[in-house]
Amino acid sequence: KIPPTGKLVLTLKTNACEGKENFVRYLEHVQAVITVNATRRGDLNINMTSPMGTKSILLSRRPRDDDSKVGFDKWPFMTTHTWGEDARGTWTLELGFVGSTPQKGLLKEWTLMLHGTQSAPYIDQVVRDYQSKLAMSKKQELEEELDEAVERSLQSILRKN
Repeated sequence: KIPPTGKLVLTLKTNACEGKENFVRYLEHVQAVITVNATRRGDLNINMTSPMGTKSILLSRRPRDDDSKVGFDKWPFMTTHTWGEDARGTWTLELGFVGSTPQKGLLKEWTLMLHGTQSAPYIDQVVRDYQSKLAMSKKQELEEELDEAVERSLQSILRKN
């Protein structure tokens, strides 16, 4: 149930199919396929946060949307704000109401669909702002490569001994 005040907060942890052929290492876009009903659909807000902390507004208040029967049935809400990010980790979905009249709602289903690639889409881009998402993504990728190289070296040393 979505409370009349406050938020319903759900988390989903994913490894993005790591180790499989369809592994999504770098995101292009993300869909949250949602089935939800509310006493007033137009007062429903839906936000999603990626494992890297990027917040996306999937649905904001719509003053003219008075629906109380249809809701959203397997509706694919999409964001591109996480482009280039690593999909692995914990995703957070938040649903809540805004407006002067208290509402009720029920989230029936949430499916996370990750769309992306295994190779970096930004490989040739130059980092100009070291606080940017591009810089953070490249730093994370280099740290993982370094960790893997250290692990291979340690295993090689252990095999020799």
